[in-house]
Amino acid sequence: MAFNIGAAISLNVIRGAIVAESHASIYTVKKPHEIENEFTVKNQTNADAILVGAGIDFKDELKALTQSLDMTSINTKQLAELGRKLLDFGLINSDLMVLFGAGNSHFDRMGNSIGRDVKFNAVALFHQRYEEHKELENTAPMYSSKAFKEMGEAIKAANHVLAALTYYSTSLKGGLSLSERA
Repeated sequence: MAFNIGAAISLNVIRGAIVAESHASIYTVKKPHEIENEFTVKNQTNADAILVGAGIDFKDELKALTQSLDMTSINTKQLAELGRKLLDFGLINSDLMVLFGAGNSHFDRMGNSIGRDVKFNAVALFHQRYEEHKELENTAPMYSSKAFKEMGEAIKAANHVLAALTYYSTSLKGGLSLSERA
């Protein structure tokens, strides 16, 4: 009998004893080519409104930060760096910084991040994380705590911010493009 208790740990019962075993954990984005979802921003007015709503008055700094990034083809190192800047700007909290830092959530059996240079689609990744969180909150009573709901709202806010940043990063390039590497 085996129980999965986390991303990289399983509990197995062997001859009446509980044995913890670690294993690699690879988070899979189900729609890796998704470039639009309910958070997609289509114009500068909406992108600006998201950042103003978040209390950001340094849009030019954010535009410069994201100008060289393609949110549909970004690696964990880049996303972690972006997350650090967003935390410094007050756009996300430390819990979400962990999500940005985890990036594609590929870990070896010791819990070390691997594949930090592998490109993936952050738009699809964060949307999927939001959908999964919402589904858990709606279907499992144990996930109805105030803290879990607050985390869901934070993930939703991160999707809005990511959408605004995606708009800025693509508007100067002439539109959304999904790299084949994502």
